[in-house]
Amino acid sequence: MNESAQAIEKTFREIGKEHGYESVSAVFNEFKDFKIKWRRSCGWIEFEVSDYLINAPENVLKGIAETIFNRICKRKSPKYSQEMLDYMNSPEFIKINRPKYLKRAKNLTRKSEGEYRDLKDSYQRLIALGLTEHDDDLVLTWTKQPNIKK
Repeated sequence: MNESAQAIEKTFREIGKEHGYESVSAVFNEFKDFKIKWRRSCGWIEFEVSDYLINAPENVLKGIAETIFNRICKRKSPKYSQEMLDYMNSPEFIKINRPKYLKRAKNLTRKSEGEYRDLKDSYQRLIALGLTEHDDDLVLTWTKQPNIKK
């Protein structure tokens, strides 16, 4: 078991015991979107946590575990810790996880040229008008089908 797998297992197990669960397991799983799934019964619970968090610091994993267990146990708590929100909005998080997300996103064309517009041309016009700044890390792409569900 690698260091990240040990960290999530340990963190979720510690928080789970505080909430009355004797048997807690947690593993990273490859999901297209960020999510956490769980199965539970009397005294045990199993988690599958998005691998987008595989490099997350321990305090972020702890904050997520506390939030999830509080929701499961119907205890009032803040939605997510500020540490988690800061981490997930950080350039580091985006840089590490963008390639995984783009690879898993089946509905993306991976091209900026669309049927009527090229997104790169539109982006250059916004820069020329002073409405945005140039960003080397920006990814512009169309969807293959309308994104009706989201």
